[in-house]
Amino acid sequence: MATLTQGLVDLIRSRDVGPDDLHKAALFALDAVANAIAGRNSEPGQTLLKWSQSRALDPGRRAFIIGGLTH
Repeated sequence: MATLTQGLVDLIRSRDVGPDDLHKAALFALDAVANAIAGRNSEPGQTLLKWSQSRALDPGRRAFIIGGLTH
């Protein structure tokens, strides 16, 4: 029996990606970047950035910070 993740991967691979899908993905990515930039100016964003300055930033921590700022 496949895992939930493997089932999702199989579903995604079985579907063709068209221009409309790429356009929507680009809009979601742009929205995330805009939210992360805005998040830098929020109080929680400032706290997160201050926290990150005292730590080594491996890829996982960078993803955490970007995700926090985007949220």
